[in-house]
Formats: sequence, structure tokens, C-alpha cells
Amino acid sequence: PRTISMDNSNSALQIIRQACSGFRTGDVTTANTATLALREHSASIDLFLTSINNLGGNLGGHSTDESLELFHAILGLQYVILKRWDSSTPHPHFIRDFLFHIGVKSGEGTSHYPWPVVPNNAAIAAAAVLWKRSYLASSDSPPSPNQFHPSTSIPLLSSPSDLFQYARTVLSSGTERERSNVAMFLSTLLSEVNSGAQKSKTNINQTMDFHKRSQAKFYETGLNPSIELAMTTLQTVLTPPHPDPVYIGKVVELVIDVLSWEFSPRNSWTMMASEAQALIKPPAYLAPQLIKPDLLSHIFAKYHTTRNPQSSALSHQLRQLILSFASLSGQIFESDQIRINYSTIIVDGMVSLLSASPSDPSELQDIASICTRLVSNFKLKILSKLPSFGMWLSSLVNLSTSLIASVTSSVEAHGGDFDCLDDEWKFEVFDELMECFVLIADDPSLFAPGPVTQETIQNIKSSLSPIYSTTLLSRIKMSRAEEKFYTIEGRDLDEVRESISAADLTDQIINVSTIGRLNFQNSISCFEAEISKVLTSLKALFDSKNPDVTPDAAALLEEARILIMFAGHLLTDICPGETATIPSQILEACSSSSPGAANIVASIGSVVGGLMSLAEFQASKIVATPWDPNLSPLLGEQLTTFFTTFSTSYVVPTLRDYDSSMLEAGSPLMINLFGVEASACRFLEFAISLATHYFCYWPQEKDLVKSSAELLLVLCKNPGTRKLLPNSDSWKKLAGLFIVSGPLSNIGKAPSIDPNVLATHRLDMGLVGGFRRLNYDARGSVLSVLTCGSGGMGDAVSKSIMNEVLGVAHGVLGSLLVGIEGQGGGAEVGENVVAVDMCCLAVELYGGICRSPFAGIVGDTQDEKGESYILTRFVTPSLSKLAGLMLMFGGNMTICNALMRCFKDYAESYIAFLNTVECTALYTASNVLLEGYSTLTKGGKLKRGTAEEEGEEEQEYLDVLCAIQLLNHLGTKEFMDCVDGNNAGSVNDFVSGGAAGAAVDVTDVIFFGISQLLPIVSGLLQYPKLCSQFFDLVGYVVETYPEKLDNVPADFFEGLIGSMLWGMGNMDEQVGKHCLGGIEALAKEKLGGGLGKVLGEKPDTFKVCVRKLLKEIVFVHSVVQDRMDSCGG
Repeated sequence: PRTISMDNSNSALQIIRQACSGFRTGDVTTANTATLALREHSASIDLFLTSINNLGGNLGGHSTDESLELFHAILGLQYVILKRWDSSTPHPHFIRDFLFHIGVKSGEGTSHYPWPVVPNNAAIAAAAVLWKRSYLASSDSPPSPNQFHPSTSIPLLSSPSDLFQYARTVLSSGTERERSNVAMFLSTLLSEVNSGAQKSKTNINQTMDFHKRSQAKFYETGLNPSIELAMTTLQTVLTPPHPDPVYIGKVVELVIDVLSWEFSPRNSWTMMASEAQALIKPPAYLAPQLIKPDLLSHIFAKYHTTRNPQSSALSHQLRQLILSFASLSGQIFESDQIRINYSTIIVDGMVSLLSASPSDPSELQDIASICTRLVSNFKLKILSKLPSFGMWLSSLVNLSTSLIASVTSSVEAHGGDFDCLDDEWKFEVFDELMECFVLIADDPSLFAPGPVTQETIQNIKSSLSPIYSTTLLSRIKMSRAEEKFYTIEGRDLDEVRESISAADLTDQIINVSTIGRLNFQNSISCFEAEISKVLTSLKALFDSKNPDVTPDAAALLEEARILIMFAGHLLTDICPGETATIPSQILEACSSSSPGAANIVASIGSVVGGLMSLAEFQASKIVATPWDPNLSPLLGEQLTTFFTTFSTSYVVPTLRDYDSSMLEAGSPLMINLFGVEASACRFLEFAISLATHYFCYWPQEKDLVKSSAELLLVLCKNPGTRKLLPNSDSWKKLAGLFIVSGPLSNIGKAPSIDPNVLATHRLDMGLVGGFRRLNYDARGSVLSVLTCGSGGMGDAVSKSIMNEVLGVAHGVLGSLLVGIEGQGGGAEVGENVVAVDMCCLAVELYGGICRSPFAGIVGDTQDEKGESYILTRFVTPSLSKLAGLMLMFGGNMTICNALMRCFKDYAESYIAFLNTVECTALYTASNVLLEGYSTLTKGGKLKRGTAEEEGEEEQEYLDVLCAIQLLNHLGTKEFMDCVDGNNAGSVNDFVSGGAAGAAVDVTDVIFFGISQLLPIVSGLLQYPKLCSQFFDLVGYVVETYPEKLDNVPADFFEGLIGSMLWGMGNMDEQVGKHCLGGIEALAKEKLGGGLGKVLGEKPDTFKVCVRKLLKEIVFVHSVVQDRMDSCGG
């Protein structure tokens, strides 16, 4: 290098010391300023080099201050070299090899003592980064350099082959420190090359293409030598005499990094999406180097010698190494026999570990992870053939049951106070083991003839059997103790903790129930015994009429709730998006060929019958004492949730959803339990009666009322139970209750009801008065149920019910409109309490009709399809009237939200059934609705609440979200196809005063709606759901109709472009792509000669777009890789 004067060198050292002082004292601004000044100096490379030599030579063995200064000098040199790569003097390769040499030698040549760990690791890491930067360079050597320091001779490594040859030499004959440093260097280099630009630890100022090409080049020339060095060195360090544990740890980390290679242009292995079940799939040609059963034996042997507190770090590293080897999968195994031989070593090793009674939390967590990975990788097809499989499985079951029992004992010992527990880690290990057992329970080999023998299958089921009963009893005990503790303390869990706890409990119950269904007879017998004891105690509690909830009563109620949760997940296995059916394991257990099938069916009937009896007993008590806290609405909600999930699968199931062989084998025994008409009718009467009681006697319990309505909706949507409704007395009674009480306001004095009317519908004033207290949105839910259950049936009873319940909604809206007209229709009507209340009722009733799932369950014949028009013909004439309420009453956010939701739900549910005239009516009414909404917004009349006031953040922007979704639906193809300006029909038949034959341009109303929402949305885009919906709408409309934007106001055009520029860098990939797609469409429109008018007013629009695109998306360190293709357009 050029000669540096001592003054410059001393100045550099002073600046570095000043920066270190700032970092130590927290004066980050001063430290950064000093560091930046030195980095920007024209001779910064020479200054950093000299500083490294001087600082390294003066360390004195253990100087903390100078060690930190040396660390920052190395980082500064790395930064400057990367920034000035093409103009660096001396050549960057010299700097790279210099740092590599002093890192490997631990400062040899610059210091009389080995460098401390921090600067030494910094030198190694910097060398790895510079090697990555130079990996694509030519192998030609740069000009021969001078020495960097009089006492330092640097071996030049002109190519990757030189690097790996040097590493091979050091690993075979170097000192232990040198070998450890080389292993760490190779590990760091692998991590740097293997990571993409977004995950790279260092900014090397290169494009994404550079990272990909360097990765590909390393795969070609560097991966195989790395694997060879890693595996050979691992074999060496695991063979006695063993070297220093630190060196072994470095080698283990190197092997783990080699096995973590996850991307290559060809034939590389990839990682699965789920990290918990990640499988490593290397190419077949690496089998000789990676598939070494003897090496696995050495790893386990070494691990047993490190199971002590002094070697905890190495122990963990070895366990992670075992986990990596357990993840090897795919074509690297030539045959199943090789898989068997390989997995035998790991399973035998795990049995040995489990037999040593491990108790360290970290060790147990890793053991559980390894076992889960084994099952995920090798499946029962391989594992069941291993000699020690049975012992391994039994050991895991014993471990899981002992863990949950231990936690239960701790909870009880602390009186139910979970905050005092210090062994919550046991839950984590237990849950990981449950994942392992679920993988076994879901393995297809258990349910079909194949490689696993029936004897083995029975042994597996027997081994896993204790898990369900132990977990059930343990969770009951813990829940009792916790609830009792909080009742005594007089406090509750905070909402966040309670939500997390509930989610964890649900996941655990789902997993345990999946395992329990393997040996269903034992599980249902255990559950039946527990639930029968609790039901007896509960009925005694309900009879006690105690005005207070004692700690013991609270514990009993919580125990019952937990048991009902267990019942629901044991008997059903409902997955969103899938057809609900009875789980195949239960069908198999109940088949005629299965021993004890009759007893199992009887047990199921006993459990469900017991819960029905409990619900009926509770309902009978709330008639007299609805205020009794021991009757527990929360328990009622859990009961209705259970009956909802249960009825979805068991009550009149659709036989075509089941495998024919199962049905022929005798499973009708199970299906007929609730599938025959007699038992289905009893269940139907029970469910409707129960829900009616909850509606009338606990009308203010919103969650309970909601779950009751969901139970009825499930029964109404099931064709098998739906056809039974006309003959149900409870159904007729519910309909009569709605017809009588539905139009009644819940403010003011209760009106008197004609006794003859009550007698006709078999009602009493207690039921009517209770139903009158229902919130209006709940009444809308009841109307959804009634229209769903009565529509399209064709019989006289159903038609009568449908006409009368629709007449209730029509009558309320009609009365409201008459009242408005009678008061002159002025703005003061919106302040009238009675008018506002009636408006709320009318809108919620129509909302209930619009949310009715009736349209989704109509049949395939023309007559059945015709029935779907009942609701559209009813709603269409009222759309314009409902839309007109926005301007008058929309200042009330409850009404505003209800109106927006009503229109959104109608478009969502019925758009496929609307004809041209009905679509036109919806368009016209939506336009009126949005105009009224716009007027209220601009006038500041919307009294918007806050998330804190409403209790949930979505309430803050529900009106905006519904408006966006409405516009999205109006822009769908179905609507566009119906609303054609050239063929628009007359709406005179439906909308009084409508313009006949008016041409309709749907895009106008959509752009108008967006223009009104844009100012509101700008302050709400921090909410992911709203942000996603808004840009989905904007992206679609702008991409599809870019020419329309030439006629919008210039300020709106600018605001819309600004929103898309903001959204293109959003963390949500789809939001970014929608925005970029919209900008691309506008650019194409401009190139085609369009947008001349609006761009005449905003000529710099695309300059701003391109500048932001390049600055914020393309040329940034954290490149937004998932939308680079969109940027190209």
C-alpha cells in the first residue's frame, strides 16, 4: 500500500476510538458521524489497514477497549472495500485474503497474542463476505502485491479451488485454533452465499441477479468441496481422541449449514413451507457422502458424553445435527431397505436418550422435534418395520403423559395460579409430541391395506390410547383449579391472554381428539364416565338457586365447558371448506364387523342425549330465573356450539358423502342413530325449542343468541332436516313468535297483544316480551333462519310462513316511510328517537333477508331455481327506499353500517340470480346510497366511533369496508353482463319514479364510489383487511378500465395514483401487485394515446411514478423480490 504518515494513522485511530466511545456511552449520533467521516476519506482503505495492524499489534492479549476498536476497524474496511470494489487500491482480492489469513491465524503476524473472539470473528465474517463478492470474478490472479505489514506474508488464493485446497490443508494439519477458524469461515461463507438479497446479513451493493448467479456458481464449484470437507472433518472430530468441544461445535455448525442449503438452479434440495416438518432433499449423487449410518452412531456416542451442564452448548448443537440428518429425504435413498437401515440408527439412538430419563427443557424440546421429523419423513411404512419402533413409541407416550401430569400437579400445588408456574415449557414439549402423534394417527397406512400389518396397527392404537384419557383428566383438573383461583381472587384474565390461552387449548384438544379417535371405544368410554358425573352435579347446581357463583360452582361450570369442547372435537372433525362428515375412524369403530360396535353407538347416544338433557334442564330453569348466574350463558353458548358441529355431521347426513364400502360394512348403524326421520325430528324439535328459549329469556347475551341462530341455520341448510320443518311444532312457534314480536320496537312501553293472536300461535306474553328485547341485528338473524328454512319448500305451511315473515319486514319499512312523509321528510326526522329506532329495525330486517343463505341451497331444476327469485323480487322494489334512508339517518353509525352491510350482502348473495332489470335497480339504488354517504362524509355528519369505544378495530371502519366490498361486487362479470347500457331494462316495475330504459354505466358508479372513499380510506390503511380489499378494487378497476380515468377530476386522478404508489411497496404481496398492475395499465393507456386530458392537468404524473418505482422498489437493499415481475411491466 501507499505510505501512510503517522499523523494520518493516529488520526484514524482517534476517530475509531471516538466512535467506540460513542457506542459505549449511547451517543450513537457522534459515533455514526465519526465512522462516516473516516469511511468517506479518500485514503480510508490505507487508514483502516494501518489501524488494524497497529491495533492488532497492541492488543496485549485481553484489551477490551482495543478489541472493540479493532472490531470497528475491520467493519469499516469491509464497508469501504465493498463500496469501492472496482477502484480499490490495493486490489480487493488482497484485502479479502489478508482478512482471511489473519482470521484463520487469529491475528498471527500482527500481534504477539491470539486475537480475542470478537475481532477475530469479525475478520472471518468480512473475509466470507468479500469471497462472496468476488466469487463470480475471473480466476486470473491480480498483480503481485507488496506485503501489507513487514512481518505478514499473505498466501494469495486466486480461485475457489485454491481456497478449498487451503482449507483442506488447514483442516488436516493446522492447529486446533486454525481448524476451528476455517470451519467457522466455511460456515459463514455458506450462509452468505445461500441467503438471497433479502436475507443476506451484509449489504454488498449488488442486484438480485448477482446473488442468484453467485449462488449458482457456488453450487457448481463450491458446494461439493464444502460437503466433502464438512463430512470428512466431522468423521475426524467424532473419532477418539476427541478435540476441544469448541472446535467440535464449529464443525457441527458447518455440517448443519451444509445440510441447510435450500436453493440452487438445478438438482438442489429445497425446504418445505412448514419449518416444523422441513425435509431436506439432496440429489442422489450425494448419497455416499451423506448417508453414513456409522457416522450417526458416532454422533450419538459423542452426544452421551456431552450430556452435562458444562457441555450444554455442544449438546444442543449435536441435537440440531441429528435433527438435520433425520430430515434427509427423497432420492438420496435408493431403496426402502436403505431407509430402514438409516432410520434404525436414529430411532435406536432416540430410545437410548429417552431411557436416560432426560429432564433438561432444551433437550426434551429437541427430542420431540427430532421424533416429529422422523414421522414426517419416514412415515409408518418405514418406521413400523424398525426393531425398536414399539419401544420408541411407548417411550414417547410415557414422556407425554408424564409431562401433562407433572404440569397438572404443579397447577394444583399453586392453587390454580398459572403465573406461579416455572415449568410452562412442558406444555411446549407436550404440544410438539402431540404433533408427532397426530402425524402417526393421520398416516394413511393405518386405514388401508398396505405395508403395515394389522397386528402393528393394533399395537400402535393401544400404545397411543392412554394419551386421550390422561389429557382429558389433566385438562379438567387444571381448568377447575384455575377457575377456582380466579373466582376466589375476584379477577379475570386480560382479554389478550385469555384469547391466546383459548386458542392454545383448542389446538391441544383438536390434536388429542385426533389421537383419541384411533382407539375410539376407550376414548368415548372414558369421556362418558366423566361427563355423566358432571351432568349430575350441574343439575344439582341449577336447582340450588344460589344468587352467587361460588368458587366450587365456577370450577364445575368450567369443567363442564371443557368437557363439552372435548366432546365436540372427539365426535367431529370439521375443517373449513370441506364437507362435514362423520370421522372415518368412528365409522370404522361402529361398523357391524367391529367388536363392541353396539356399545360404542350406545355411548355416543348416551353422551349426546346427556348434553341434550342438560340443555333442556337449563332452558327450563331460565324461564323462571333467567337472572341466576349459575345457569351460565357461557355454558349455553358452548352447548349450542357443540350441537351445531354435531348436527352438521350426524343429523340426517348425506349418504353419498361416504365411502360405499363403509356403508356396506354396517356403518348405517352409526348413521341411523340420528339419520332416521324419527330421531332427526326429535333433535330438530329440541334444537328449535332450545334456541327459542335463549332468544326469549337471554336476549341480551349476544354471543349465545348468535350461536343459537347458527345452530338453526345449519339445520335449515341441510336438505334432510329442512324438509322436516313444515311438520315441526317448534318451527311454527318460532315463526309465529317472529310474526307477532318481530315488528315491535324494543323502546318504550310494551304494546298489548290480542289474546286470539297469541292463542293462534300458541304464545304467551313472556315469550313475546323476551323476543321484543332482542337486538335488531339478532332479529335479522332470526329472519335469515326463517326465510332459509321456508323458502322454496312448496308446501302450504312454508309458503305461509315465508309470506308472513317477509310481510313483517315490508310492514316495518312501510310504516317508517309513512311516518317520515307525515313529518314532512325534513332533516329533523333523523333526530327523532322513534324514527331512528324504527329505521334501525327496518334496515336490520332487510339485512337479515339479504344475508339469508337460501339462494345458496336452491336445487338444480328450473322450478327449484325459480324459488330463488322469491327474495330478489321482494327486495328489489325496496332498494331505492332503503338507499334513501342513508342521507336522512346515516349520521347514526349503527344505521350507516347496517345499510352498507345490507347492500353488500345482497349483492354478494344474490347477484347470480338477478336479471337485467333487478341489476339496474341495484345499481341505481347503490348510486343513491353512495351519494348520500358522500354528502354525510363531506358534511362531517358521520359520528364515527373508535376501535376502543367499540371493542374491536373493525367496527371503526365497517362502513368503509362494506362500501368497498359492495363496489367490488358491482364490478364482477355477472353484474357487468346483466347491466348493459344498450339493453338496459325499465325499473318502473320496481322503483317508483325510475327512468325507463335509462342506459347504465356501472364503471361510473364504481369510480364515483372510489372517489368518495379515497379521503376516508387514506387514514385507515393500517388495517390489513381494509387495505387488501381497497387495493383489490382499485387495481381491478384501473387495470380493466384505464380509459375512464381521462374523464375524472384531476385531483381525484392524482390522489388515486398516490394511493397506488403508496400501496406498491406494501408488505402484502397482493396489494403491491394490484397497485403495480394498475400503474402499468395506465402507462399502456398513455402510450396508446390516451389520458391526454387528465395528464394535461397533471403532466408530471408518470415522472413521479417512475422515480418512486426505482427508488422505493427496485434500487433498495431489501429488494421487494415478490413483485419484481410486476415492476418490469
